Amino acid sequence: MAAAQAASSSSAGLPDLVVTDIKIFPVPPKVNDANTEVQVFIKNIGTAPAVKGVSATGQVGGGDIVQGGNLSLIATGQTVTWEFKPYGNKLATYKDKLGTKLITIVLNPDNSTKEKDTTNNRATTTVDFVQ
Repeated sequence: MAAAQAASSSSAGLPDLVVTDIKIFPVPPKVNDANTEVQVFIKNIGTAPAVKGVSATGQVGGGDIVQGGNLSLIATGQTVTWEFKPYGNKLATYKDKLGTKLITIVLNPDNSTKEKDTTNNRATTTVDFVQ
């Protein structure tokens, strides 16, 4: 019983970050367009704020992985928005094709923020891209 109590107390008072929604604009989104934007809604469902800058990554199809800057403080119960433009990097050489793309978001990919649960830090959705 002491081991069970120690395990439960080790995750008490920690943030727990989840992706609650992923939206993409314009509708329908345009492939290889620098103005195509992904909005990621991130909520802290834990019992403590995420006080350290939390990082995130996003990827559309097989394109470049976009690194999210350090997100600001995320209070308990608070939802924040992270936005990125998957085709907005002028240095990127990858050119995507039309069709259905998998969008993958990973929160806290380097585990720099201690969380109650890290198994819920990944979210995906599929979106049809047009010319």
